[in-house]
Amino acid sequence: MDQYLRTFGEVKTFYASKLSVAVESFRQNNPQIVFCEHLFQEGSAIELVEAIGGLSPCQDRYFVLATEQPTDELISLAMEENIDEILAKPFSTEDVAKIVERYVEKREMIQREWCQDLQKARAAEEQKRFQEAFGLYMGAIGKHPDQMPVLLEAAAFFLSQGKKEEAGRCLEKVISVNPQNARALFLEGLLLKRAGKFKDAMDRFHAANQVSPLNTRRYKEMVDGLLMMADERAAFALKTDSENSWLILARLKIMTIRRDYKAAVQYMETRRSLLCEHDRKEADVYLALAKKMAGLR
Repeated sequence: MDQYLRTFGEVKTFYASKLSVAVESFRQNNPQIVFCEHLFQEGSAIELVEAIGGLSPCQDRYFVLATEQPTDELISLAMEENIDEILAKPFSTEDVAKIVERYVEKREMIQREWCQDLQKARAAEEQKRFQEAFGLYMGAIGKHPDQMPVLLEAAAFFLSQGKKEEAGRCLEKVISVNPQNARALFLEGLLLKRAGKFKDAMDRFHAANQVSPLNTRRYKEMVDGLLMMADERAAFALKTDSENSWLILARLKIMTIRRDYKAAVQYMETRRSLLCEHDRKEADVYLALAKKMAGLR
């Protein structure tokens, strides 16, 4: 289906079929209801959700995942990403009208106090008033300690700001109530990964995948975590064999793949001479790429 924008009364609905155009059009038109296929031209629903700043259960927005065949995996993905509804294709104008009605019901629901407090915190975060957002999230947790959406949104914010202890406490509470909460397991995996506890992080990611296996963002984090683990092991091995050409080249490749270009350039400044001739030629290819991407000559 082609991308289009339609209005039902005062409610704007938007169907996204192409990622690059969808993001731009979304920002320009700010629709209340967004229809998006799980996998569509140039991207996926997860990429669109990420590009528009994520979804919140208390947003004045209704996000619909359109699909040929609703599955348990898609339902789990929707729950994890705060997607409001899964709609089977093909659907009619009458189906859209019913969704508009459910959006109106949601708009009434988000007038609850805990939703209002969460909206204020998220607004401050989106406007990069991070100190104010921190206080608002802490206040929301204090007033609504048993609201899982508040704890999850706060944990994600704390994690983005490097507030590991605060994030950890929120996630511990959520997981104690629901050990199968995919988003909480994913966020805890991120927390462990950033603490350098890669094996534990992988365990959390795998646990989240058992519940919600279609989240492509998590697979990216898993691959990145495995690369970081490999780099850590290579660095440890080089303490014993500091001139091992293969290990030096491997670390350069990992840094480049992880797009840590400046670190890759700095690393090779003192180690290029230790490489054997064959590895040096290969390293020069990666080094040239790293310099170009880092804006260095």
